[in-house]
This record gives sequence, C-alpha cells and structure tokens, in this order.
Amino acid sequence: MNFTLSVPNAPSLRSEVVWRGLISAIRVKGVIAICLVSTFVYIHFESTAPLFFGKIGQTTFLSLMFVINATTVVATQFIATQLIERLSTRLGLIVGFAFYGAGFICFSLPADVIAFWVLGVALFSFGEVIVSLLIDYEIAIAVPERSANVFGISNLANALGGLAGGWAGAIIL
Repeated sequence: MNFTLSVPNAPSLRSEVVWRGLISAIRVKGVIAICLVSTFVYIHFESTAPLFFGKIGQTTFLSLMFVINATTVVATQFIATQLIERLSTRLGLIVGFAFYGAGFICFSLPADVIAFWVLGVALFSFGEVIVSLLIDYEIAIAVPERSANVFGISNLANALGGLAGGWAGAIIL
C-alpha cells in the first residue's frame, strides 16, 4: 500500500502525509489483529456452546442463551457507546475483553446453577458490544479514505478468527 501523496514543492507537508500514512498502517494492522482475537473468542459462544449443549441434550437452554445474548446486545448499545466515549481505545478493549473473560468464568462455574450461565451470557454479550463498537470506530478512523477496504479486510480477519476458534472449540470438546 502506498500511503504517500505527491505534493510538489512542499517537503514538510509531504513528510506529514508520510507519517500519517505510517500511523494509519500501524493502526490498521492493530485493528486486524483485534478482529482475529475477538472473533476467536466470540466464536466459542456461536459454535462451541451449541456443540456442548447438543452433547448434553440441552438445546432448549441453548436457545434461551441466544435470546439473552440478543436482548443484551440490543439493550446495552447505548450504555456501551456512552462508556467507550469516555475511554481510550486501549482501555475500552481491555474492558471489553474483561467482560468476555468474566462471562467465560461464569460458564466454568457449576453448570446446574442456571443463574451463572445467564449472568455469563449477559457479561459476555456486553463485552461483545464494547469490542465490536471499538473495532468499527477504529476502522472508520484508521484510513478514512479507504475505510471500505479496511472493513473488507477486517471481515476476512473475522472469518479466519472464527475458523480457528471453531476448530479449537471442536478439539476441546
């Protein structure tokens, strides 16, 4: 990718454009890495959980988990937006991944206590909202004139992260 503009007779402006391009390239690579990691983590809810609940014959409870996930995602959009406006991107991602982790911790608690699973799904889903919003925001500002390209590359990263996460989850089960 060529991130420089041809600006005749303006060396200071040209170097500024080069630096902006370099910073944008680094930001894009970071966003792509975050997409891979985020989808690797998220896909366990989408693919490993159905495998697990199918194994133990609890597909009805799985449906309830997906309803809780969808409800939490819709209900917390505004709260998450308000939260991430106050945080740096790095801190926001830490918070989002911490919610993912808290959800997974709840999933590891005794399976016969449904409240742990419900709380786990709600925490996981809130983390999903935070991370997804931050990724979209970072893509939009990384290279504004090429944001469609970066969104496309991030979707490829999501696919690869989902493939690796689903494969890892199937191996674990």
